[in-house]
Amino acid sequence: MEGWITHKMQCLPVYNTQYLKMKEHYLRSAKPPRRVKPLNHIVKNYKPVSSHAHNKDDCKRKDSPKMLSKDNIMDLLFHAFEKHQYYTLKDLQFITKQSVFVLKAILKDIGDYNKDPAHKKMWELKE
Repeated sequence: MEGWITHKMQCLPVYNTQYLKMKEHYLRSAKPPRRVKPLNHIVKNYKPVSSHAHNKDDCKRKDSPKMLSKDNIMDLLFHAFEKHQYYTLKDLQFITKQSVFVLKAILKDIGDYNKDPAHKKMWELKE
């Protein structure tokens, strides 16, 4: 199409019964009707659980903090340092399940605290 617009035109339908029937027929054919399907098997419904297994483990760990002897903690640390050379204090605390103060006291004896950018804020065993 080529040309110029000289007049504005709007087309509106005539609201009569024929138009409403046509519109109703269009709307009914556009959406499929909802149907009920019978189930042949049992559907599992999962109910919400307030306390999960990992939360229970955390509660047990928090309720019963075990103070290990210095030798036992050092054995755990040596075993961990056999796997990796560098550890953060948080990782060592998770492995040994001891307080930060106890770990720092032991690590000052057996380890070096790195401040260089490659292994910043990590502990390694002394030579």
